[in-house]
This record gives sequence, structure tokens and C-alpha cells, in this order.
Amino acid sequence: QVSGSRVTPLLAPPAMSLGPLGRYPQALSKPPGLAMTSIRGRIACISGIMSLNIAYAVRLVDVKDVPQRTNFVNILKHIDNRLDLEADLGFFAWYPNCSAAKPQAKRTRRGDVDVEELRCGLGADGPLAAWRIPPAAPDELVSVDRLRTLLPLPFHQMKRNGYPNRLPHDAPAVAPLVAASKRTDISSIDFYIDGNALYTLATGVLRGKHFTVQKWRGMITVLHNDDFFLDLAHHGFQFERMCTGTHSGEVNAKAPRTKHMQVLRIGEFTVLAAAKVDAIDRHRRFVELKVAARLVWPQIIFQMVSTGSELLNKGLIHEDELKAIDEYDLRQLLDNLTVDERTGYTTNIIEALRSIRNLVGEDEGPFFLPGWNSASPPSLRPLPANRSLLPEVGVLDELFPRASPVGGSSPSDSRAPVASDEGHGQAEVAGRSQAGEGFGDALKHFDSRFQLLADLGFFSWYRNFSLAKPASQRVCKGDVEVEELKRGLGVEEESLGMWR
Repeated sequence: QVSGSRVTPLLAPPAMSLGPLGRYPQALSKPPGLAMTSIRGRIACISGIMSLNIAYAVRLVDVKDVPQRTNFVNILKHIDNRLDLEADLGFFAWYPNCSAAKPQAKRTRRGDVDVEELRCGLGADGPLAAWRIPPAAPDELVSVDRLRTLLPLPFHQMKRNGYPNRLPHDAPAVAPLVAASKRTDISSIDFYIDGNALYTLATGVLRGKHFTVQKWRGMITVLHNDDFFLDLAHHGFQFERMCTGTHSGEVNAKAPRTKHMQVLRIGEFTVLAAAKVDAIDRHRRFVELKVAARLVWPQIIFQMVSTGSELLNKGLIHEDELKAIDEYDLRQLLDNLTVDERTGYTTNIIEALRSIRNLVGEDEGPFFLPGWNSASPPSLRPLPANRSLLPEVGVLDELFPRASPVGGSSPSDSRAPVASDEGHGQAEVAGRSQAGEGFGDALKHFDSRFQLLADLGFFSWYRNFSLAKPASQRVCKGDVEVEELKRGLGVEEESLGMWR
């Protein structure tokens, strides 16, 4: 993933906890290698010894070129042709031990967070316009076959231990927007949802959840807005720790909260989905982990779609012991639904999004979204400002400064501007747009289907460096080594993940 001029792996190795494993041998946990992504081309050796795949910031990941996401794209198409994965934006982490966190009593709304607290919670560094947010990843799944040899496994009887789902303990709703804006252009996003929203949009069933709808610069948020306590002593969280090689009795309520971001295409809408991924397997597939006597399959399916998970590992509990682990592929779960049911759910989602867009109109909210059914279409009810999940307008403007729009559009356009990690692309586009409104207008004048999305600036190749190897030693035209690339590009940093 290349954001601005910085190269980082999209899926970095997770920080594995190899502390006291109890009955789980250390052999169950092996940190994965780096998985790099590509777009429209790669620098590769025919021998396959080296493959450095680079993705650019305008459309961060061309998922058709990423093997570990291609299968997920095919699964979406299997659900309905109106579903697609446009971009995988990777992961970010929220660090709850933030020294800049302000007391809860001083927060005027649920989403009240300032820039410094966001910087601290996201682990960002550099000036605001060029924030560098470190990559993250969920824990790696241990071998289920090996785990089965240890069954039955007891669940620990533990005191309630965890954290509330609010600041500063959990990431605010604006955090995924900030992280996504450093990796792609978010101005084209129509809706921003969490992992719970798709099932409700598909069925109108809330299942005890409350959703808040808001509008900001043309983007509409549909987010879960309930106060609850995440009890890490619960069997579900203990099962997650068992499956990722950590002692199930160990509870770390101050561990980073990792979330995955992806851009989905649902009908005519572009939707940013941000949700927690439970684990990742050795093939880089995302895994949902559940313990329940009975699962509502449509709910599980749409939760997995929201997170990008292809696999479900379901634990069977009896008398406080884990007795069995069943594995399901998302395609298998879809067999629980007929083709008409899958198509119907997708139609319901699209119609619900249309209704919400029309109901919101020009009002920014916040609104409460009640449940609905075929006899009672979606509706919205006004909420007090203190229920807003987004921070004050001043904070939003500071995080996402308005800039001259691309392609000569009206300055009153309410969409959010692109923000790359280094900020060069947006500055270049703004400069071109202001220069007699020239290049963008010229493209439109040539044909309205042409548009300048972003100017990514320049780079130089320095050909006079000592590490260049002779042409006779190259096995293919694109044969180049990492160290040679580093010298040729004039890179300063030693670490590949921190190249500048």
C-alpha cells in the first residue's frame, strides 16, 4: 500500500501474544509473513524469488489483483451481482492507553473527540495533513486440527473484566473515516456503516440494537449507537483467545482494538464498512469466530460480508467446556438461503439505503432509525445533539480541510476532499484546479467521462548508484532487488515498511 510517498504492507504480521499458553503449545502460533498488494502491475522476477507489489492511493487496492481478496469478491457475486468489493483499505488499531484522553464528564456528545486525542489513539505521527497511521492486523488463527486434539477445553470462571464501548476505551466513529482518508479518496463514499448495519438494512430487524443516522458532506452514516460493556471474560472472547493461541484465561482490556476497512459497491451506492475481524488464517483469509447454541444465518452472513470474512469457526459449548469446533465457508452458509432470498435481501438493502437518503435530505441529523417491515417502510426520528456519533463541525473541518474540488466542480460541493498520507496529491490537484480551472476543465471539454481523480506528484529515479547490477545478471526485464530500488528511488529510511 502506498499512501502519498510512504510504502507499508496492507496486511502486516499481527502482534502475537506468546505468553503463558497453558495447554496450548507454542507451535500453534506462528507469525505470518508480509502480504503485499498490487494494482495494475507488479515488479516481479520470473524465478518468483522476489515479488514487490505496490498499490496506489487513489484506489488503494485493485482487489482483482489481490489473490486473498479475489475469492471474497466471487462470494459477493454469488450472493448477488449487485454486490462488489471496490477496495480493501486494510486495518487500523485504536490504542486505548492514550494520555491525551479527556474525562468522560467533559464530552458534550458521544462522538466528542479532539484532534490530539485522535492522534494519540490512532498512533499517528507527523503533521495533521500528513498523518502516518501504522498498519495493524488481527491475530493469526491457530491450526483448528491441532486445537481439536486438545478438546475438551475448559472455560475459565472469571470475574467480569473488559471495557465499555465508548471513548477513550473504544475507537470513535470518526476514526475509520480518518484512517480511510489516509489511504483512499473518501469523497465518493455514499454511506458509512459498521458490522451490524447490513443485516438490519436487509431485514428491518434491530434485534435490540439502536442505529443513529447522520449526514456529513454528502456522506450518510448508519452506525450502531448503544452503550454496552465488552466483557472479555465471556465465553465468546475466551473462544477467540483459544483460537488465536492465547491463554483463554488471560484478559488484556488495554490491548489495541483492531478494525478492518473496505469499500463495498451495493447497487448504485459506494459504502465504507468498518468492522472488527476476529482472526486471519495462514492463507490470509479473514475468519469469524462464534460460540452460540443457535445462529441466525442471515445475520452471520451479512456480518461476515461487512468484515470481509470468508470463514466461520463455530464453537460448541457444553457444561462450560469447549466440546467441538465446526468450520464453515461463507459459500456453505449461503446454501442456507435460496437464490430468491439472497436476491431479496440485496434488494431490501438497496431500497433501505435509498429510503434513508431521501428521508435525510439536506438535514444532518442525528436521527434514530426504528425497525421496519414490508407494511411499514423505514422512518427517521430526530435525536438530541448529544447522541451524535461524530465530533463537532470544527473538529471535522480540522481533520478534513475543505479544498478546491477536482475537475472544476463547484466549490460548494459538500463531498470530503482526498487526503493522502503525505498530502502531496491533494495539493497538486487543488493547484491544478485553481490554475485557470485548466486541466480538469480541459478533460471535461474533451469528454465528460474523463476526470482527474488525484495528482500523485513526482518521483525521481537516480541512475548513478553503486548497487546497480549488470544487465547480464538480470533474469528478466523487470528484475530488480529491494536494495537497488531503495537506492534508485533515493529512499531515506532503512525499514521497507517506512520508506520515504
